[in-house]
Amino acid sequence: GIRDKRGGLVGSEMCIRDRGDRAGMTVDEFTDFAAARGYTVRVVEQDGERFDVTADYSETRLNVAVEGGVVTSIVSIG
Repeated sequence: GIRDKRGGLVGSEMCIRDRGDRAGMTVDEFTDFAAARGYTVRVVEQDGERFDVTADYSETRLNVAVEGGVVTSIVSIG
């Protein structure tokens, strides 16, 4: 399933904790999945390249890593 960088399932009130099988979704599919639960998605790492991002915090934003157009992990919430 999708896990944060520390290996824990992503929780909050989002159902990813209950549906940890979201690994393998494309960015668009995952964005739709997250949006249906009140979250936004920001790609912070793609194909091994980390991006500079703003330091503002949003408890409803999922920062994700992507490889080959597929979400591989949630790096952080915020």
